[in-house]
Amino acid sequence: MESISPIVLFAIKIIALLVFLFLFFRSIIIVPQMYVVILERWGKYLRTIQPGLAFRVPIMDQIAGKVCLKDTQLSVTVETKTLDDVFVKLIISVQRRITPGKEYDAFYKLSRFDEQMSAYIFDVVRAEVPKLKLDDVFAKKDDIAVAIKNELSANMTGYGVEIIRSLITDIDPDSRVKDAMNKINEAQRLQVAAQAQGEAESKRLQGEGIAKQRTAIIAGLKGSVEEFKAATRAETKEVMNLVLLTQYFDTLGKIGADSKNSVLMIPHNPEGMMNLFEEITKANTVAQQNK
Repeated sequence: MESISPIVLFAIKIIALLVFLFLFFRSIIIVPQMYVVILERWGKYLRTIQPGLAFRVPIMDQIAGKVCLKDTQLSVTVETKTLDDVFVKLIISVQRRITPGKEYDAFYKLSRFDEQMSAYIFDVVRAEVPKLKLDDVFAKKDDIAVAIKNELSANMTGYGVEIIRSLITDIDPDSRVKDAMNKINEAQRLQVAAQAQGEAESKRLQGEGIAKQRTAIIAGLKGSVEEFKAATRAETKEVMNLVLLTQYFDTLGKIGADSKNSVLMIPHNPEGMMNLFEEITKANTVAQQNK
């Protein structure tokens, strides 16, 4: 038998070394942090490999896939109709994670997370929003988000998925409805401004009327006092007392004649009017002396 030539022997060694290196590196598995690797042997689940360095039997063992353990977010846009027949779009964001220890369920029991979760979200939104008017949708968006989270938690737990939170990030009514709402708000603001302006103008005119009325009363009283003094030669104080007393009885007469009047009369006597006049006179005198 002929001996193998050194060249052929060298080539065999090189091939054997390459095969060894190939199989060696194929046996090494490096799993990143926050991931796990699903390992199968001849197509059957073997084990779940945690982050770090691990080994497998080349050719026999195959990596079926990786499962991410990080928090992820799914955003879904749902269009539906409210109780008052307004079409509205809701943008829902759902944050979820794979429950530790449930990687097998998450990988094998459900192939498309997003589609399955979207179906549940559509179902909840289209069941809740048609019960509410448009304004109530804005006011109760947190309640809708809680209903979505509860529904997803109840149905996705069996697939190894944990629902962290559910948020309604935007509510977008039909463009024509938004234009109408803006016009209504603008009209309400203009109406409030017009009312405020009208009240201010009314108070200004009322103030001017009261001022003119008092001026006329003072002028009339002045003329009456001067005429009375000229006719009776009475003192100014006596004339003013008589004027106040006359106005006092006139006021009592008007109050008694009005059946709808709700003025509350406190026990008093006409002399109080004289005392009031004296106090006003004293106050005016002191004020003139202090100037």
